[in-house]
Amino acid sequence: MMSFYIKTFTMVAVAIVMNFPTYHAGDPEGHLLPLGSHQPPEGDIEEIDTIPSPMEFYDRYIKPSKPVIFKGAAKMSPGFYLWNDDYLRNHHGDAVVRVDYGKKENRARSADPMPLREFLEIYNSSDRYLVDTLPEPMWNEYVLLPCITCGGFTRGLQDAVLWFSSGGTKSFLHMDTVDNINCMMSGTKEWFFVDIRESHHIDFDHKEGDYSAVNVDKVDMYAYPGLRDVPWWCATLNTGDCMYVPYGWGHQVTSLSRNIAVNIWWTPLSAFNETDCQDALKSNRQGLPLDGFQFTPAEQFRFMIMKLIENNGGRVSSEQIKKLLVSEHEGTSVMDNEVFAKFDVDGDGFLSTADLTQVPVAVFHDELADFEPGAINIIGQSRKKQEDVENLLASLDHQQPPDIEEFLLREDKTKEDIVDFLKQKEGSLPGQVVEFLKAIILTPESLHEEL
Repeated sequence: MMSFYIKTFTMVAVAIVMNFPTYHAGDPEGHLLPLGSHQPPEGDIEEIDTIPSPMEFYDRYIKPSKPVIFKGAAKMSPGFYLWNDDYLRNHHGDAVVRVDYGKKENRARSADPMPLREFLEIYNSSDRYLVDTLPEPMWNEYVLLPCITCGGFTRGLQDAVLWFSSGGTKSFLHMDTVDNINCMMSGTKEWFFVDIRESHHIDFDHKEGDYSAVNVDKVDMYAYPGLRDVPWWCATLNTGDCMYVPYGWGHQVTSLSRNIAVNIWWTPLSAFNETDCQDALKSNRQGLPLDGFQFTPAEQFRFMIMKLIENNGGRVSSEQIKKLLVSEHEGTSVMDNEVFAKFDVDGDGFLSTADLTQVPVAVFHDELADFEPGAINIIGQSRKKQEDVENLLASLDHQQPPDIEEFLLREDKTKEDIVDFLKQKEGSLPGQVVEFLKAIILTPESLHEEL
């Protein structure tokens, strides 16, 4: 009976979607089309065949906030030649990694841990997507490019992230609060870029995570009007290439074919340290293995709190910082009065950038160790719960399979997505889930939007 019910409902829903299209003549260019369809790109990201010295890299690309592709640079890493499935299975199969259930980014559901060996068995026949810190045993198989091995870059290393799928992954339109270099060990990535100076066009409606929930496959130009005329740049990152992605540039990434990438994140430099490079350049022309360095998340805390101070007139009180510096996930304050006092070097009751420059990095590490720097927010925003979905999941007799949870929690699902999902899961969904999804499609508001 339930199978018949779902089949009848999906037929009705399909008829609604087909008979009441949301696109009309006169709609903005790019409406309900993939991101970037509204106008041609400004051009392609610069490509160069050599890797500049650290100082050249800082002067030509870091200071002016300019992306660049280093052709063939990923081939400096031994992993470029080693990381086929058999090698990874035999040498790193026991490493536990975090794996997402969908190839389209969904920050509302946490990834699940599994051995890399298990991921390798399923990734080609599923939508599973590995996104996690590069397992430490693999660090000696990945090198930092010589352009960031001195000058201060390595003192603020934040993370090395491994991205691995069978292709077809899609990120949100988002920005990073770090600088990074992304290297393609296998496959291709297509990038949509928005210059930091044009970022005002993007409605980062998830300010807790600096991303937009716009559906990148079908952009609603009425819900996101800033995207109607946003200038953008495109880049194709092919196997063996690396690309510098500057802090604050909006971007959306789509991967093609079997896809392995590693990106190195570091805290943006306020100045280049020339003395640090005097002897290093002679020996670092081929880069240095990652296992010779340490991550220093505390430097990112310093950088983010300085940004908070700059955004609020040059100094902030303890009450201000308690409201503004919060955990992205829970919304809890990151700094209490006792910790504030340790950062208030001159004791005037306010934090300034001058205060923070005098605080040793160890103090940031010790006092803020309970928080991840990538999960703090400096404008007082935290993740909003989807109470309707969470209440639905809590009301069910049994915990639902992860792919059902993932779909229900997906914020950018369209009516067509729901119809397809109901077809795929015909006969296997609880009645409450079917009713919940049916209500999304058949509400008067939905029909009004279609009309």
